[in-house]
Amino acid sequence: MIKIKLVDDDIEITENIMAILGAKGFQAEAFNELSGAVEFIKDGIPDLIILDVMFPENPAGGLDLAREIRTHKELEKIPVILFTNINQELPMEFSQEDIDDEWMPVQSFMEKPIKPEVLINKINEQLK
Repeated sequence: MIKIKLVDDDIEITENIMAILGAKGFQAEAFNELSGAVEFIKDGIPDLIILDVMFPENPAGGLDLAREIRTHKELEKIPVILFTNINQELPMEFSQEDIDDEWMPVQSFMEKPIKPEVLINKINEQLK
C-alpha cells in the first residue's frame, strides 16, 4: 500500500485530503504543524510527501521544511508535492517553473483549492 504523509496547518483541508486519499486506497497520515514535522515524516518513511507552504508561525514554513527534508538521507529522494494558496494571499505568483533544488526542492507544485481528480493524477504521476 502506498503511504503518503501530509503536513498542513489547515485542519479542514487536511481532513478533506485524507478522505480523498483514503477513498483512493492510499494510506495517509497528517500532521498540522511545522514543529516536529520531520520526525513525523521519518516515523514510517512515506512514498510521497505533501506540504503546505504557509504556516501561522512562518509564511514560508513549507519551503523551509522541504529544504530540511532534503538534508535527511532517508528522505532526500521521496517525491514532495507542495500545496499553497500563497498566490491568492501574496502577489508572489509561484508556479511549477519556480521548482529549484535549492530554493524550492520539490517535484511538483499545486495551488489550492485542489480538485480531487487533479490531486490523484499528480500523485500517480510522481509515484511512477
